[in-house]
Amino acid sequence: MKYIINNPEPKPGSQFLYDGPGGPKISLAEGPAKFKECIDHLNSIRTIPALELSDDLTVKVPKNVNKWTKREVFADLLGEKKANLAEHYVAYQFQFDIGSCDPEISAIMQIVDDNNTFKGSRRANILSRNASLVGISSHKMGKKNCVYMLFARRATSMSPQVQRRTTNNSNNSPMLLRRLSQ
Repeated sequence: MKYIINNPEPKPGSQFLYDGPGGPKISLAEGPAKFKECIDHLNSIRTIPALELSDDLTVKVPKNVNKWTKREVFADLLGEKKANLAEHYVAYQFQFDIGSCDPEISAIMQIVDDNNTFKGSRRANILSRNASLVGISSHKMGKKNCVYMLFARRATSMSPQVQRRTTNNSNNSPMLLRRLSQ
């Protein structure tokens, strides 16, 4: 929390800024209060099984910055991905983040979810018990980074080839709690 500052040019929904090293400033609605609420929430829930990182679920971020947030681009990319993997995965949830060039900070900001746009949905996707897998891709352009995350779980009749393409990802929740409280 040492990088959260009052926004010198506050606007509705951006009273605070995350101004950490190596990336652009990130607008925050509630700042320290939202981080404390997130810590309390994480302490109150049952342990969640670690997500497995899956190359199959990786959705390539377009090189053109202007396409990063276009709904029609998402629809095309996700439609193609789901069509190719329909028999292997179910319960898809997609989200993206544009901002920090540090993937760890991006993940923390998505779990804290302190903005007016997503209102808790990014945290809910990451902490959902409906997903056991995640594909993550990112593309950096200057000081901005775009991260796409596609969550899913295996269909019951998944082939052994697809099972081998996933890798186990360790559960870093104690590290996450430490980072949130800094």
